[in-house]
Amino acid sequence: MPAWLADNLLAIVTAVLALLVLVIAFALRRAGTRRDEDNEESPYSEAPRLDDEALNKRLHTINLDLDQPPPDEPGRRT
Repeated sequence: MPAWLADNLLAIVTAVLALLVLVIAFALRRAGTRRDEDNEESPYSEAPRLDDEALNKRLHTINLDLDQPPPDEPGRRT
């Protein structure tokens, strides 16, 4: 191995790794920019509407008695 390579190996490896990091950062930034340009019909910031009547109906069907097993679970065998 040439003497100049042995003397500067740490600097060469550091420079190559720094260049690799810059390339990856540039690629990720480009991918993020492309994703921002996509226009969708419904933006993510729009919250879904809740049907209060359906929600209340579902809440009233929940059995809060902890001594009874749920109807979709088989009973305990002792």
